[in-house]
Amino acid sequence: MITNHDYDNRNIFIISIDHNLKCESIIDQNTTGKRYDGFSRTFISEIIDRLGVESSRAQKLQIPITTTTKFTSDTNDDLIYLMFARSLVSKQSKFKEIGFIRFGKRDLYFDDGTSLKHLVNCPSILDFYIRFKRNGYGKILFDLMLKRLSINPKVLAYDRPSYSMLSFLRRHYSLDQPLWQHNHFVIFSNDIFSL
Repeated sequence: MITNHDYDNRNIFIISIDHNLKCESIIDQNTTGKRYDGFSRTFISEIIDRLGVESSRAQKLQIPITTTTKFTSDTNDDLIYLMFARSLVSKQSKFKEIGFIRFGKRDLYFDDGTSLKHLVNCPSILDFYIRFKRNGYGKILFDLMLKRLSINPKVLAYDRPSYSMLSFLRRHYSLDQPLWQHNHFVIFSNDIFSL
């Protein structure tokens, strides 16, 4: 069994995947600007499905939120940021998937605390899962997504965040006052209403 100790942060790379399963770009800490266009749709599909199942188990959900079928049939322009790490020990496995973030915009109704409802086309974190916790992988991936999208984490909506997701946001981004909404999303600021 390969563990998190078989990888380190210097050997990670991240790809951005659109709903057509096209790998749009890569961030590779060993080779700046290198692109990986050789991933097959089947390979990407298997990884998305596998991590989607692991994410649902970690969140104690009945069914996965993220599957290839849902992701590709969605009419929204969602993106998945997928993190890999190169193995330091295994000759059989060149790299291993570490985790992913699924980002998309959704038309959502939010309560501003004054009984007014606002319909907002809101940038949202729809799923977030890191296989190996407490190694900095989640922070690296989340920061990269924020930078690529030029967005502040306090103006994102978070779909059914787990306790561990809320702890992550509190620890790394000082988001400590979640505003739970009737639609199971969480926001952290009324600034979201002016998007």
